[in-house]
Amino acid sequence: MNMIPGTATRKSSPWPLLAILLLIGLLSVFLFLQWQKRPPAVVKEHPPEAVSEPAPPSPTPGPASPPAPISGPSAAELAARAKQEADLLLRLEEAREALKGKRWDAALASLADARRIREVAAIKEIEDAVSAGRKAEADAAAAARFKMLEAWAARKPALKELQDKSFWDQATHALADFAREHPAAPEDGDFRAFEKELVELRRDSNGAFDNGMKKAKALASEGKTGAAIETAKIALLNYPERNPEVKKFLQGLRQNDVAAKMVRIPDHECWVGSDDHPDEGGRRKVRLPTFFIDKYEVTNDEYLLFVTETGHPPPSHWPLGQPPPGLGNHPVVKVSAADAEKYAAWAGKRLPSAGEWEVAARGIDGREFPWGAVFNKKENVFHCNSLEYWQVYKQSARATTPVDFFDRADGQRANGESAWGVQGLGGNVWEWTSTRVPGPGPAGAEFQILKGGSFMTLARAVRCANVWAEDPRYQGVDVGFRCAMVVK
Repeated sequence: MNMIPGTATRKSSPWPLLAILLLIGLLSVFLFLQWQKRPPAVVKEHPPEAVSEPAPPSPTPGPASPPAPISGPSAAELAARAKQEADLLLRLEEAREALKGKRWDAALASLADARRIREVAAIKEIEDAVSAGRKAEADAAAAARFKMLEAWAARKPALKELQDKSFWDQATHALADFAREHPAAPEDGDFRAFEKELVELRRDSNGAFDNGMKKAKALASEGKTGAAIETAKIALLNYPERNPEVKKFLQGLRQNDVAAKMVRIPDHECWVGSDDHPDEGGRRKVRLPTFFIDKYEVTNDEYLLFVTETGHPPPSHWPLGQPPPGLGNHPVVKVSAADAEKYAAWAGKRLPSAGEWEVAARGIDGREFPWGAVFNKKENVFHCNSLEYWQVYKQSARATTPVDFFDRADGQRANGESAWGVQGLGGNVWEWTSTRVPGPGPAGAEFQILKGGSFMTLARAVRCANVWAEDPRYQGVDVGFRCAMVVK
């Protein structure tokens, strides 16, 4: 081909050819549709020549039938398909949400519903994720169980020790703490067995404690203080952690003793001392402020209450830290002045001074003995437990008697009550007072005054004015005390 000089070769474009082909296609479609709409051809038949009858008239051609429409899905079918797709998407979303929450069974149930609609790739993907999640969860549970078993093996001995000591509350709280730290613990058989045993033992011990305290309170109401204390102590062995309840019970016993067993000594002028012995200070009048003094000497049962609450050492002759059997209402003996002072402080009281003790014994008439002017009016009837009593009545060895033994009169006894209504100020046991005097010897150590005489002394020691200065560390078999307190 020759090119015109100075001109470039133009590259031919395919668009004209495509346009022509498109027109041809459209024309073909148009012709096809027109052909489809044409009326059917009518074939005219000529009658045979041999037939003489005229041929029937030809029918008038009718209008042409419309072409059959192209078939497709109906609106109802399309709506049904749309609903199925929406349901499929909803089931898949439910499965994904269940997967996030690690609700494996719920996820698989939603996938089963989705599969009944139509199988899609997302179903298999979520199923694989469920399998992987379940495996990870199982692996984590196995690791947690292994860790829990190791921790339980280390923790169980301490819990067993608490259980053996009957520390039920501590053991229960510690077991609950372990279960919170290791959620897999309640699934372990050994943990469950320990928990069940602890619950049963705690329940039984609680019941035993309640029954014991019920008995202790009944004994206390009957005035059996020693038996009540011992019963409460036994109850406490079942449930040591309920000690505050026992302490409250013992404090109540102490308060009842204070309210029921003290006598008021009024502010009044009284005689004290004697001219018969230099250490008795001479006969003189004194006037002391009003005070209270114990009606009776402190008993073994009362001292047991003090020992139980404070842990103070009991007297050396008490077997197993308990008063000798049958002597609960006898005065406590073998106590030093310091022991007596500690008891008094615990009880909210103090020891009486020698002057207070003598005023409580003599009253306003300056009597020689707490009950009157003479030791006894009949040689075989006594107002107190002194050596004379045992010289007449030799049926048993000399010893203390119950603190209220001489409250009543019979063929052997007469009432030993003082002018103010205080009992036992003469005989039975010597009583510590708070009054101190210089002791013998060059060291000049202080001694402390004892008053009242004892079952081992004669009548002259029982006199109200009599004094005995003794080393405050002394713990005699016939030495006890009573308490006093000021009026507030």
